[in-house]
Amino acid sequence: MKGVWIPKELINIKISWLKRVLMSEISQLEVLKHGCIAENEHFSNKFNVTRQAVSNALNQLEKSNFIIINNAQSKRNRGRKMTVNQKEIDIHNRVSGIHNRVSDVHECVESKDKSSIKNSVKKNICENGFENWYSLYLRKKSKSQALKAWIRDKLHLKERELINTLILQNHNEYSKLELKFVPHPSTYLNQKRYDDEPEINPNGGNNGNNRQRNETNADRKEQAVRDLIGAK
Repeated sequence: MKGVWIPKELINIKISWLKRVLMSEISQLEVLKHGCIAENEHFSNKFNVTRQAVSNALNQLEKSNFIIINNAQSKRNRGRKMTVNQKEIDIHNRVSGIHNRVSDVHECVESKDKSSIKNSVKKNICENGFENWYSLYLRKKSKSQALKAWIRDKLHLKERELINTLILQNHNEYSKLELKFVPHPSTYLNQKRYDDEPEINPNGGNNGNNRQRNETNADRKEQAVRDLIGAK
């Protein structure tokens, strides 16, 4: 296989190399007059893999909403036209960016001896995590009081879960209320309303039936957020 150009927006997506090069090839072919109408044999020959491997990878990309496949004539390759779903890629990269920043901060803290961490570093870690969470909170009131509660309860240690919980609560409850009935962020944190269980599958789908039973509640929340964002 010769060198393949990969667009920068595809580099950080956690998918296999085959899916990545397939999406890259589709994005280049879809600008042609008739769009990307290549058959599996084209990808198989170019990337030196079997047609079955190509078929499986394309089906998985379609299920993940990374590509859109329109079959003009049948379910077979003939008449098939494919496009890359740029909106889904952009959303995925934004969500991954937030989560990666959270993980990088936590890894930095864990890699250092606690006794050597200065108070200013701890404060920056807490405040950065709080700003990520506060930017999603609908009612912008009592910010300083909310920050105190955030630092006191060391909520930066579970920032990702709190963000996912808030996204679901916003969708299911707070966005449907008049703003004056949404609790102040300090009230929300002091009363630990992040422990209230939001509806895990807000779109009414049955995705959860296919997930493993040992999946944690935090995992289910994160998947629900991805399902919710992908549905918009």
